[in-house]
Amino acid sequence: MTIRQLHCGFALWAVFLVALIVWAGLTLIGSPATERLRRIDEQRLNDLRGIRRALERLCVNRSGDRPRLMADLPETLAELDLRARRGDAVPWALALTDPVTAIPYEYRLVGGTVFEVCARFDLPRNRRWEPFWNHPAGQHCFRLDLLDPTGSPPEIPAMANPGP
Repeated sequence: MTIRQLHCGFALWAVFLVALIVWAGLTLIGSPATERLRRIDEQRLNDLRGIRRALERLCVNRSGDRPRLMADLPETLAELDLRARRGDAVPWALALTDPVTAIPYEYRLVGGTVFEVCARFDLPRNRRWEPFWNHPAGQHCFRLDLLDPTGSPPEIPAMANPGP
């Protein structure tokens, strides 16, 4: 075996090893395009969390042993934005539209202190440490109760079966 053949063999092994490392890295962390979509979805979640925090700051009094509603929930996101800007009641800028499509997020009052916020996500999310905010790809709504400090959805009582 000549020195030239030895160098060619080493070069082939080095190229193979680099390709294997790149493939493993892309498999573990995903492609740059997938990472971009994941970051955009995280921004959407942060926007929805910001809407929830603004509602809590404007409508809930947490002093005392139990939180209580001190103002009615706004009917629309535009009303929330107006109330949040009034006197700088909310110290952060509310993002009320999707960062890519500029379509407004959906917001619906369900009743009392319960509301839904919705967004369209590019990728599914399934994290063990934050299960409430997990979602499938596509349109998804989160049902929240402002008086529930965990931010989890309200319990829906089971329908009693009246029987025959």
